[in-house]
Amino acid sequence: MGNNDYTMQGQAAVETFLSMLKRRKGIGFQTARTALLDIFTSPLTNPSTQQFIIRPKWFENALVTFRAILVEKYDADAYFRTAQVDGVLAPEDEMHRVVDKVLLEGGDGVKQFEEWLRFMDTRSVIYKRASEMLRSHPCTKTFFLQLLNMESHQTPTKSYFQSQPPPNLKSVQYWFSAAVLQFLKLDLNDEEALEFLSRVNEGRVMRHMYDARMLKGYFEAVFQRGGIHAMLALKGLFSLVTKYYMDVPDFYTKVYSLITPQNVELDQRALFFDLLLIFVSSSHISAGLVAAFIKRLSRLTLRSSPGVILAVIPLVYNLLRDHPQTQLLIDRTSDIPHDPYNEHERDPSKTNALESSLWEITSLKYHYIPAISKLGKLFESLQKDNLDAKAFFDETYETTAAAAAVMSYGEGDEGWNVLRKEKVMDGLLPAMATPDMLFTVDTYMTFCT
Repeated sequence: MGNNDYTMQGQAAVETFLSMLKRRKGIGFQTARTALLDIFTSPLTNPSTQQFIIRPKWFENALVTFRAILVEKYDADAYFRTAQVDGVLAPEDEMHRVVDKVLLEGGDGVKQFEEWLRFMDTRSVIYKRASEMLRSHPCTKTFFLQLLNMESHQTPTKSYFQSQPPPNLKSVQYWFSAAVLQFLKLDLNDEEALEFLSRVNEGRVMRHMYDARMLKGYFEAVFQRGGIHAMLALKGLFSLVTKYYMDVPDFYTKVYSLITPQNVELDQRALFFDLLLIFVSSSHISAGLVAAFIKRLSRLTLRSSPGVILAVIPLVYNLLRDHPQTQLLIDRTSDIPHDPYNEHERDPSKTNALESSLWEITSLKYHYIPAISKLGKLFESLQKDNLDAKAFFDETYETTAAAAAVMSYGEGDEGWNVLRKEKVMDGLLPAMATPDMLFTVDTYMTFCT
C-alpha cells in the first residue's frame, strides 16, 4: 500500500467519525464504536516512511468522542448488557485497545484519562494495561508519569459502567502497584526519578498502592544519587515510618550524612531545608541525636555563604528551644578547653555532640553582615519565641547584600546613589556602575564591609 493510500485510509476513518458526530442522534452505538476503533487499532504512522497517517489532533478528538459515546450520549450500559448475545467485546476489552494506543502514542490523548482514573473499573483497566505496556514498551514511561500527575488524593469508590459491579478495591490497588513497580524497574534518568519522587511526596502514589512499603527498596536505591534526589527519597522513607509504621533504623544517619556544604548550596536549597525541618522537628528524637544535628548545622556556618548562614541560624535556634536538654551547648561555650564533637563520625549518636558547645554560633555575634550579627545575639538568652525558619530558606547573596545596603544607606535611589558615590571614590566600582552590579557575588564582600 502506497503512502497516499495510507493517508487516504486515515483521513477516511476520521471523516467517517466526524460526519457521524454531526448526525449524533441518528447513529447507533455499534456503528460509532466500529468507526472509532478503526482509528484506535490502525497505525498512526506509515510503517515504511514513519509519516503520520492519522494526525495526533484527530486521534485526540476520536478519544474524546469515544468517551462521550460510552456514557454521555449513548446507552452504553444497555449495549454492553447484550455483549455476550451479540458477540461484541466487553467494556474492559474495548478500553484495552484505547489505553494501549494512547500509552504508545502519548500526546494530549493521555489527558483524556483523567476522568477514567476517578472510577474503579476504568482505573483498573488503565493500570493493568499500563503495567503490561511498560514491560513491553519502556518508551511509555513518559506517559505513565503523566498519569501519575493526574492522580487525585481521593480513593475512587464508584464504577464507570454502572451495569457491571465495580472491582474489588484491593484489585484496583494491585494493578496500580504493579504498574508503579514495573515503572521503577526501568532505567530512569535523573529528571524522571525526580518527577516520580515529587509525585510520591505530593501524596499521589502511596495512598493508592496495595502496600506502600514496597517502595522502600527504591527509596534506598535512589538515595545513593545524592543531592535533592536523596532528600526526596528520605521524604518518602519518612512517610513510610510515620504513616505506615515501617522500621528504617538508619533513617537519621542518612539525613545526617546529607548535611554538607555542597548540598546546602544547591539551587533547591529552600526545598532541602524545608525537608530537613520536617525530619528534625519530631519530639521523639533523643537529645543526643538533636545535639548532633545542631552541631552539624552550626559547623556549616563556618564554611557557607551568608544566605546559608541565615537559613541555618533560625533552624538551630528553634531546635534549642524545642529540646531544652540541648541548651547546655550554649551554657558551656567557654567552659571546655577543646571541642569533643567528632565531625567525621558518620553515626550521629556517636559524635559526642551533647558534650560539646556552640562556639560556632556564638562567634556569629561579630559577623560583618548586620542581619547575621543580629540573629547571632538571640542565642544569648533564647527568650524570643521560635523563629519563622522558612522565611530565611530562600536567602541568597543578592537578598543578603540588598538588606545590608538598605541598613547602611537607606532604601530607594537615594540610598543607592550614596553607596555608589562612596564605592566609586574608593575605586571599588566603575564610574558607570548600576544597581545590579552591586548585588553580585564578585562585589558582595566589598560593599558589605
